[in-house]
Amino acid sequence: MLILVGGSASGKSTIEKILCEKYGYNKIVSYTTRSPREGEIDGVDYHYISKEEFLKKAQSGFFAEIGVYNGWYYGSAVEDCTNDKVAVLTPHGMRQLKTKSDIDVTSIYIKVPRRDRLIKILQRKDDIEEAKRRDASDVGQFDGIEDEVTYVIENPEYKFTPQDMAEFVHQKYTSTRKTSINKCKTILCDVDEVINNLVEKILVEYNKQYNDSLTLNDITDWEVKKFIKPECENIFTEFGTDEFLSSLELQPKAKEVIGKLMAKYNFYFVTSTYPDHVRVKDEWLKRNIPQYDSGMLVVCRDKHLVHGDILIDDCIGNFTLDHTKDSPVKYNFIFDKPWNRSVQEDNTKNFRVHGWDEIYELIDKLEDF
Repeated sequence: MLILVGGSASGKSTIEKILCEKYGYNKIVSYTTRSPREGEIDGVDYHYISKEEFLKKAQSGFFAEIGVYNGWYYGSAVEDCTNDKVAVLTPHGMRQLKTKSDIDVTSIYIKVPRRDRLIKILQRKDDIEEAKRRDASDVGQFDGIEDEVTYVIENPEYKFTPQDMAEFVHQKYTSTRKTSINKCKTILCDVDEVINNLVEKILVEYNKQYNDSLTLNDITDWEVKKFIKPECENIFTEFGTDEFLSSLELQPKAKEVIGKLMAKYNFYFVTSTYPDHVRVKDEWLKRNIPQYDSGMLVVCRDKHLVHGDILIDDCIGNFTLDHTKDSPVKYNFIFDKPWNRSVQEDNTKNFRVHGWDEIYELIDKLEDF
């Protein structure tokens, strides 16, 4: 994620706004215990919550960084700290985020001389007492900051426009992301029943239509046709309408964990879906995975043709279980389902995983990953 720091009237909030409007960044909507000011909208400007609720969330590890200002609490949620996000923070908030090993931080200090900033404050007719207080609060906050941030962008006398500064920031950030991504590993991930709940939900529709009582645990083989009534020729084509596919839900913790993995590794969604379903699957991923873009979706009937470091899938036929130097991936993560339990994992190259928290922990433990 991108963090902007700078003194009062350095232009950081305007730069943030341009990054969102022009370059497609998303602003982190922080949580606060203060009441909304006139014109502010809950969920847009801040998430407004009670002090009790804030402290409860803080105790559970919900926040990546917390600050107190004029007696009010402010905080950014861990799940919001992803690579498509930009946040304007104090140096203290930035330092908190940089201690989080699972958050990829690029920090940029917008450096404008104090004299120029004071003139700007007077020119825009800010409240004098508030301006004095903000200026005083800056004193000491930024000592040593230039040695702590990823980049410093100077703008003496505001010789660069906010649009220029936003472009400079964007260039710096994308440059950093390309460098780090080129060095990292590649995760390939199936979509149906690994990220979403396709089979579970389609069985509900099938049971209604055919007066049956099949459950997920009844499907002990990849060939679903073995378990459904003969009059249902193809359960997926019969019930897999665009409307149905759009209504699928995420597996527990999938959104949070995938966001963390995408911040550290190359991450691709590999699916062997029907051609007619590609568009709706792409749209579903855009709605449910904030960091996703269409370039991350790989449609391939034979997943052995796609090479990476880890494959996360529920279909045994997509894995090369006998590893050689020519194997398409280094590690197989078998996403546990009743139809793949006939295969025994060896816990060296082939692992069985039962959920997304377990996936994240396992990747973290792999010595050469």
